[in-house]
Amino acid sequence: MRTLGMLGAALCAIAASCGGAADDPLLDGDGGSTSNDASTGDAISDGKSDGAQTCDVTCVTVPDGFRPVRLGGSSCPQSWTSTSVVSSPTAGDGTCTCACNVTQPPSCYGGDILRYGDQLTTATCTTQASTIQATQACTALGIAIELLYDHYQVDPPPPQGGTCEFDSTSDSTKVTTTSGMLCEPPSSCAGEICDGGGVCVAQDGDVACPTAFPTKTLVGTSVAAQCGACGGTCTPQTTCDGTLEFFSDSACTMDETDQTADGVCKDNPDLNAGPFYYSEFVPAPTTPTCQGTPTPPTATLQLNSPTTVCCK
Repeated sequence: MRTLGMLGAALCAIAASCGGAADDPLLDGDGGSTSNDASTGDAISDGKSDGAQTCDVTCVTVPDGFRPVRLGGSSCPQSWTSTSVVSSPTAGDGTCTCACNVTQPPSCYGGDILRYGDQLTTATCTTQASTIQATQACTALGIAIELLYDHYQVDPPPPQGGTCEFDSTSDSTKVTTTSGMLCEPPSSCAGEICDGGGVCVAQDGDVACPTAFPTKTLVGTSVAAQCGACGGTCTPQTTCDGTLEFFSDSACTMDETDQTADGVCKDNPDLNAGPFYYSEFVPAPTTPTCQGTPTPPTATLQLNSPTTVCCK
């Protein structure tokens, strides 16, 4: 078998096999060059010599560590390995956002429950009645309470404490890419790369391109978006609507009468009930949310299963 140097020289004597063709842009349906590459490595053949098929690479010299490929278009020649790839990822609006994360919910205990009432035909609840501390245990009121108002209003206690933070979230569907097809001739006959179309070389990973193939395109099977930390602080917000329960005994089991703690003036169905000496508060808080304005983080885009494609 002739040496690569002799074979390359012989091929360069054949205009159809060597040199001169201008490179096409990547991912445009062609994506490479059929011109000679003088770097070291294996030569690529069109697979035919004097009517007999040969799979030696002769139309271009493939640098060591690389393999011949064709990049672009929507399909590959029959029997070639085809891989759908993307390149040039760009993060769009909404790629990285900030979500509320309540690390410690606020408590509905510890604050004051304010009561109001009136004895009017129209509900106004403008007369302040007792102030009761929101406690989870059965608690002595300190006074005897009788429900004498025609209308009542119970304001729920304000939430106490709690912590929250903004967590970054990513959405890869907001990333735009350029799609293409990476085509590789069969490993048993790499010389098929010379049958027409552009010739590039490729190596797995993100690597530098050889001098003879300076135009680099990094492709991957898909793209992932990674987001940094969100800026800004927040305060957890909730409402502590619930039920204020009155009892006549210290175990909070006898003569229970309930009033809804929602800040709304309403008819009193238990007019003249009492006296009561103890109470409990049963909150039904809303789901806490974060109050604050976060600063969205910058997206870092990463190609999955990256491959470096180098063309002339």
